[in-house]
Order: sequence, then structure tokens, then C-alpha cells
Amino acid sequence: MSTSTTPFVSRTRTAEAINVRLLDTISPLLELTSYQLLGASHTMVPSLLKGRVLQFGFSNIMLPDNSSDPLGSHGFVSFRLKPIVDLLVGEELTNAADIYFDIKPPIRTNTTTLIAELPEGMADLHRSIMRYPRTRQISVSRSCCLGMSGSL
Repeated sequence: MSTSTTPFVSRTRTAEAINVRLLDTISPLLELTSYQLLGASHTMVPSLLKGRVLQFGFSNIMLPDNSSDPLGSHGFVSFRLKPIVDLLVGEELTNAADIYFDIKPPIRTNTTTLIAELPEGMADLHRSIMRYPRTRQISVSRSCCLGMSGSL
């Protein structure tokens, strides 16, 4: 009944990041008022900006660089949004996010594709009743890793 997005952050730098912002522009096919936070790796503050942009601000995150702490250099935020209208099975939504480490230019995450699917166990029933079933269920595969190199 909903979509869940989980951008992952992996940073390869020579110094820790103090503040990280993740900006994710949300498809007009998803209902912003249905936003539900599922989890985050660090304390953060979500906010809605103009243009359907969700911002996740990680202030004083002190995210270490990958060379000094490979496991600690990762972070994530996971949230859920419901579709505004029924989606056709197989309908696709694409998504990418921008991650800002301190005052550096943004890093664009990999573009991922969300594919509408029938709820588990309903596929056979719907195939026997309808030729083009519609669904409000979206199965999501959204994970990406990114690396940065350089120095602060």
C-alpha cells in the first residue's frame, strides 16, 4: 500500500563530514501527506521544501571518512509514501537524490526504479479476474552506494 525509499550514503574522503543534507525530489504520483519515517542511521531532521523536495538534515553527524572507519562512514534514511492514484501493475517510478557533504557540491545517487506490483499472494487471483489489474502496492528496490574522493 505504500512505497519505501532508502538512500544509502558511503563517503570516501580524507576528513569527516560535519553536516550532511540529503535532498530527494518526490514524484507527483506519490502523496506527500502520507510521509512516514521508517528509520535513519543518525539523528536527522526531515523537512519539505518547494518543488516536492524532501530534505533530511544530519547536523553535527561527524560522518567519518571511509579510509579511517569503513563501517562508520555509511548512513541512511528510510521513509514511506503512498501513491496518490492506483498504479498499473508494472508502472515504473524513477528516483534519485542529491547528497551534500558540508559545503561541497552535491553528489547525485544512482537512479533507481520503483515498480508497481500486486500484493503478495494476490497475483494469481487478479490474473484470473482482470487483464490489466491496478494496484496501490508498490514494491521498492532503492539502495545505492556512492563514493567521493578528494580532500576538504
